[in-house]
Amino acid sequence: MRANLNLVLNSYDCVSELECLSIEIDILMSEFIYANKIEKSALHEHIFLTYLLSIHHKITLLIQARKAEKRMDVV
Repeated sequence: MRANLNLVLNSYDCVSELECLSIEIDILMSEFIYANKIEKSALHEHIFLTYLLSIHHKITLLIQARKAEKRMDVV
């Protein structure tokens, strides 16, 4: 699933990393819904939640970096 996601993301022209993360979330949600329709599985849920946690971590790091940039601009 991750390899397919990377192929799809590479085909998009993301303006920003946040835009790429938004696209990644949309794709993962679609894949998760599709997987659950075909086969209700705890493994699919675990994989999906792991990816969401990863995306959340990336967004948190981006927000922290932007806050740090703003503090540097003020100084």
